[in-house]
Amino acid sequence: RNDRAWFHSGLGYIAVGRGELDKARMHLEQALCDIEETDNKQWAIERLRDLGLLASLAGNYHEAETYYRRAIERFEKLGYRLGTAETTVNLGSVALASGDYDLADKCFDEASSSINRLGVLEAKPWLLGCKGDLWLARGDLHQARKQYRAALEMALGYRRTSSTLVRILEVVSLFSHIGKVERAIELASLDYSHHEIGPFVKYMVKQTLEELQGKLPPEEFDDAKRRGEQLELWSTVEALIEELDNLEQL
Repeated sequence: RNDRAWFHSGLGYIAVGRGELDKARMHLEQALCDIEETDNKQWAIERLRDLGLLASLAGNYHEAETYYRRAIERFEKLGYRLGTAETTVNLGSVALASGDYDLADKCFDEASSSINRLGVLEAKPWLLGCKGDLWLARGDLHQARKQYRAALEMALGYRRTSSTLVRILEVVSLFSHIGKVERAIELASLDYSHHEIGPFVKYMVKQTLEELQGKLPPEEFDDAKRRGEQLELWSTVEALIEELDNLEQL
């Protein structure tokens, strides 16, 4: 069963990276079924979180919430407080995407308190970015900029590539919102080929570029994309922090 679960998990991640979300869901659900027949409780919970993220990326927010709540319930039974806190952040992101800003705020605050008590500082950039998303959704560009800037600065210290790319995509949303579309496309196109990136983040980058594609004429989009492909990840993060400082009037 463990071998089958690894096999289907791997195929699921490959499918996510290719943008084949239905196929990914089929494989990850099969992996979860196989894991449930073993004694590896934490592995099963991680597949629940994967399925929650997959549902969220597909826009199925009610289904994503169900998966995340199941994961939280199991983490709590195991007494795994970090897993509970991290999945609460996931739940907050789903609430935000579905327009329930009060629930999102509550989830982020609860998770932040838990993570601070546990002293897991590596999770702080993620939380700061999520709070930035909430401020952006509420229309407070000044607070969104502050949160994104703080998230990027912390991410630069930890240098976790996938997490940092998500922080950049958050700034892409801000720039697109304020009309800096060419810069948003450049940032979403930067070269991460020399870094290991998780399949879900690869899909998020692809999805972001597809959303930006209709915001400029094709030639201008292609030019911005080519410029972005020349950008190196970490030097871009440093430049972006300074760029956000220069947007203090937001």
